[in-house]
Amino acid sequence: MSCGAVDGGETVTLKSLRRVFADFDEGGKGWLTRQDLRMAMTALLGYRPSKTELHTLVPDSTGASKIDEATFVQIMSFKLSTRDTVDDIRKKFMTLDSHFRGYLMLEDILPALKSVGVPETTIHQIFVQTDTDRDGKITFKDFERMMKYP
Repeated sequence: MSCGAVDGGETVTLKSLRRVFADFDEGGKGWLTRQDLRMAMTALLGYRPSKTELHTLVPDSTGASKIDEATFVQIMSFKLSTRDTVDDIRKKFMTLDSHFRGYLMLEDILPALKSVGVPETTIHQIFVQTDTDRDGKITFKDFERMMKYP
């Protein structure tokens, strides 16, 4: 993953990921616990990962429950590279907002999500969770938050 600027053969992003790892590697032990990883991901990605996500990233099969720097950099590079830009999110929002109202209602997202196989009950759950002010409308800000921090 690259941000464009290169210093000594490493991209700025790689350096910043290593810096985040070091910031949360208390005592310089060379690994992060699940709790360290949770705090690092919150700082880096802007959302608090669920227990399920943490257990997926740091399986407890060996009893160690820790992640080293190389693995952290690899996983976070992938997570950052798959995030949509604000422009991409706005285009998706505008595609769903076929009535040009500036917000989405359940009727706007239902056909699109059903067409890709999402069950209607799941669509209703997504809508309720995304509609933060419970007014029956998903604003761009709600939609952006959902797209950035699943």
